[in-house]
Amino acid sequence: MSLKPFTGLLFCCTGLESTTRREVVGKIETLGGIHYSDLMTDVNYLIVGDRDTEKYRFCIKYRPDIIFIDADSIFTIHKHWINGEDESSDLLRIEKYGLAIFAQLSACFSRIEMTISQIDHLVNTVKFREHTNTSPEYFRPKNLFKLFVDNGGVAKESLSCHQKFIITADPRGTRYNKALEWNVPAIHPIWIVDSILRGAALDWKDYILSNDPNDCYDRGCAVWPEVFDYQEKQKQKSQQKQKRSESVEPEVKRKITNNKTNTDIWNSIMDHTKKQTKQLIHDRTWDDDDDDDDDDEEDIETKVEKDNGNGNKKTTTNNDNQKPELNGKNLRVDLKLVSESKESSPNVSESQLFLGFNYYTVGFDSREFDLLSKAIENYSGEISDDPNDDSITHVVIPAKKGYQSVSILKVLPADLKSRITNGFVKVVTEFFIERCMFYKKIILDRWGQPMKGLVPSKKSFRICTSGFTGIELLHIEKLIGALNFEYCETLSEQRDLLILNINLFKPSFVKNSPKLFQYKCKDIINCPTGGSVSVMSSKNKIDAAKRWNIPVVSVAYLWEILELSTNKSHLIMPDITDLQWCIFAPSNYNKPKSLLEYVKNLDKASRESSFGPKSQEIDAQEQPTMDNSVKLPSPRRVNSKQKYGKLVRGKSPKSIKRKLLEAANSFTDGQNDHDINPDVTLEEDMMSQIRYQDNESMINQERLLEKLDGSALPSETSIQHTSKRSRKK
Repeated sequence: MSLKPFTGLLFCCTGLESTTRREVVGKIETLGGIHYSDLMTDVNYLIVGDRDTEKYRFCIKYRPDIIFIDADSIFTIHKHWINGEDESSDLLRIEKYGLAIFAQLSACFSRIEMTISQIDHLVNTVKFREHTNTSPEYFRPKNLFKLFVDNGGVAKESLSCHQKFIITADPRGTRYNKALEWNVPAIHPIWIVDSILRGAALDWKDYILSNDPNDCYDRGCAVWPEVFDYQEKQKQKSQQKQKRSESVEPEVKRKITNNKTNTDIWNSIMDHTKKQTKQLIHDRTWDDDDDDDDDDEEDIETKVEKDNGNGNKKTTTNNDNQKPELNGKNLRVDLKLVSESKESSPNVSESQLFLGFNYYTVGFDSREFDLLSKAIENYSGEISDDPNDDSITHVVIPAKKGYQSVSILKVLPADLKSRITNGFVKVVTEFFIERCMFYKKIILDRWGQPMKGLVPSKKSFRICTSGFTGIELLHIEKLIGALNFEYCETLSEQRDLLILNINLFKPSFVKNSPKLFQYKCKDIINCPTGGSVSVMSSKNKIDAAKRWNIPVVSVAYLWEILELSTNKSHLIMPDITDLQWCIFAPSNYNKPKSLLEYVKNLDKASRESSFGPKSQEIDAQEQPTMDNSVKLPSPRRVNSKQKYGKLVRGKSPKSIKRKLLEAANSFTDGQNDHDINPDVTLEEDMMSQIRYQDNESMINQERLLEKLDGSALPSETSIQHTSKRSRKK
């Protein structure tokens, strides 16, 4: 049985009955494809059951990259696949099953003749019709009738109420009037010409016959330039495939006279092109580096021995002013891959950068795929559309979908996944392609590998950078956007974070903050500094960030977010005060667990500083008016903290027991009830509050007196007896 022919293809259905839809979805998944209920931007194929749907109208008007097919095509391909059809057979290629332009459409043709002036007006008034055949013969009724039938339509001269519409250029006659009576829409015959130009039936509602002679019927498609560009690219790809097949045929038919010699020649060619695929290379890019090794490697200039092609080895040195190809342990791990490939040879021209590399892309939309494939082919690389191709050397997935990399790679065939696991095939992102093109050599580092922790944040932060240049600046900006943060080109007080290229001040940081260069991912923090980078500008930004209490970190902090968020459902923010990336943190920083908490603290502080004084002034202004209002006392809490009298200079303090005795005496002597309460200070007494006495408060007072005086509170009778004896004296 053949391997799955729909691997890597994305589908969406429209206008299908529920039963048929379930069957189609099952067949798609069986054939290795992915089905979306909603029309996504990366969907390749729209399975059409009825054109009178919003999905079809949108695609026909705005999506030139969509290929329209019907449900029967899915069933046919599935049948051929079950029957064991060869995987290279055209019977399994979905491109051969495109939906006919006028399939399932039945129309009545009536008075479709157009005058020369009408044809001239329709063709010359609208620019996109210049791409069609402008000869008058092309617009003759017989030719239009033939075009409609040849492209799947059913055309009749008689009218019935079951027909989809009537095609006519003259709003007169018995059939036209009957069509109006039966609610059969009448459309202009230019709809046939434009639909053939588009490659699919346009929405007939945009071609309703109008009584306006100046109407040019140009509303069927909104992206005509993109349609023509896409068709031209598809035509070029088809021609390139045909040329490749023609160039391969003579080699296949050539008779091999000396098997040993031909084998040697073939092995020699492969040694210079795809030699890296013959070795088992364990990729340790994501492994943690030892601290000791990092310290030793930081101050050592890396020396690499390269084979110059003549067997002699040449020693080159990467210093701070050069752009290092790989750093630390990653250099030792991937050295074979770089040095043994033809691209690493100093004699290889720039146009042969990807010579011997065969890329298979997954997850890109049509526009991204076109840009990526064009760049790869311009540098002598190859693009494979077959995941079962044994010559595939790299699988490319979008960098922004790093957190989905596992699910994206699941759709690959088992053989390809096995070769990825064993190290024969590398999984990279478009960052790898861009970095290689920028540095004009093959660089396989963390920047170009899938970032599984690239999870979009639910909270947007405003981030500014300083000191970066070249491809690193571009990729940092893309990472910030992929994390759902806001990249800001200028620094202001409203920013949340400043990311600095520490290599701009390397001598000073190595002396004062050496841990900044001890981060485990050396290839991330080792960003170059170009001539366009202004040291003074970065210093000014740092000073401004300090004045505005904006944290300043290295790019290691951004990368640590990706490291901690790997295989997590949400974004995890590292401690911003870690000396491996922290350059400056505000003095009032209490080491919150996340940047979000820090931003909340800043927001709270700003609100208190901005609203606090103003609210006090408002209270002060409103206080005179509030004095005239009625103040209602509120109950005080029973368990509130008790206050006691202050010590007054020149007077000895009274004990609590003495205050209670005086209160008892005043009670028995019939003194005023408004005398000083021994439990309330003068300050509290001025408050319009009510104290509710209860048993619990009395017990608390007794316990307090026991602790202070070492004796129990005297009873009410003893207090009265003492007061009477004092009066006798």
